[in-house]
Amino acid sequence: AILAIIMVLNYIIVKPFQYESPRVTLAAEENSKIVKKSTVYKGEVINQPITENSAVNTLINEDYDILSSNYSDIDYEILTDNEQIFSVLIKADEYNFPYTYSLNNQKRIDLKELFLEESYIKNILNLATAGQDTYAHNLGIKEKTIIVYNTENQEKQVDASLIAGFTKMEVLEDIHRELATTEFQRREKQKLAIKNEKLTAEQLAKTKDNYNCQIEKCVALTFDDGPGEYTERVLDILKEDQVNATFYVLGLQISKFPDITKRITQEGHTLGNHTFNHPDLQSISEEEVFSEIAKTQNLIYELTNHFPLTYRPPYGSSRDISANYLMDEILWNVDTRDWENKDTAEIIRLATTDIKPGSVILMHDIFEPTVDALPSIVKILKSKGFVFATVEDLLINNESDFTPAARQVQSLNEITETIDVSK
Repeated sequence: AILAIIMVLNYIIVKPFQYESPRVTLAAEENSKIVKKSTVYKGEVINQPITENSAVNTLINEDYDILSSNYSDIDYEILTDNEQIFSVLIKADEYNFPYTYSLNNQKRIDLKELFLEESYIKNILNLATAGQDTYAHNLGIKEKTIIVYNTENQEKQVDASLIAGFTKMEVLEDIHRELATTEFQRREKQKLAIKNEKLTAEQLAKTKDNYNCQIEKCVALTFDDGPGEYTERVLDILKEDQVNATFYVLGLQISKFPDITKRITQEGHTLGNHTFNHPDLQSISEEEVFSEIAKTQNLIYELTNHFPLTYRPPYGSSRDISANYLMDEILWNVDTRDWENKDTAEIIRLATTDIKPGSVILMHDIFEPTVDALPSIVKILKSKGFVFATVEDLLINNESDFTPAARQVQSLNEITETIDVSK
């Protein structure tokens, strides 16, 4: 009887204070260098990934310590695992928490890390979530998509094309293999196909918004510094003559003329980024350059659901930023000097003399004499057998020949090599 009493007392008093050792097992993930660490303790199961990067593992441990103090069963799904980043979706009870880590910089990549300014985070999330801005700053990266979750555990996927014009460049360099924009890839695929002669002349010739400039005499009309009070007249003329053009717009002017900005793309023309305030890019800081480019990209996307693939530096003051922003820098090789002469006849003369295939003609849609000159320019060039392509048409179809010295487009070969454009 005494022994029975001792056994009961031991179970009631001593047993709860005895330490229960966690059971830990390690197993290699299939087709991956990641090791799954499974910990079973008091009926709870915690699965945690272990990478080959010890510094990143420390970060993962910190995140798991926080989650395990609030949730019981924890599992994960690998989103991306390559030489640059490790991205994982951690599933804690019924909640989801995405995390992304830079293997090169050995730090977390969250929205605050990815963007220079807090306002860009809100803008991006608003575009992707119909105005909601209650999303955590953690993010996941899967293929070409950014994954975020709000406080109600609702997932939103943000197309990676929202990223290229806004992010910190040192971060983008790590992850551009995963975040190359959809539009950039589309253009690279077309370049590759044409280079390999997979697209025939008939497939590309003489549609309204795409010319095969390998076989046609393409020129590009470009208009800077708008939209403005005369831009609608320019659009009316282009529409009547069925001519395409490229407009290098200022963010400041977009804010004043949003409907005209939308009309430009609705009628088949192309928008390019000309900064927000028209500064000399060589005279301002990297942060200021970022702000000038990104704010304008943002405005254009909000209005058109499209990011420009080219930019033109104000005053032609070239700065080596094209690779950072996944955009080509475009200058010109025919200058009408309409900003200086304000003379319709002289503008016509300069825009139609010594023109050759691949010419990029610089004009400004903010000057009335330029608008007055436009019908004659179009008529004369058409009579000489030229067709009017956008700058992007020239880049896609005739890049090898479209290399005038004044253009000075920075090479994107390094980035192109990291993107599989064959798929």
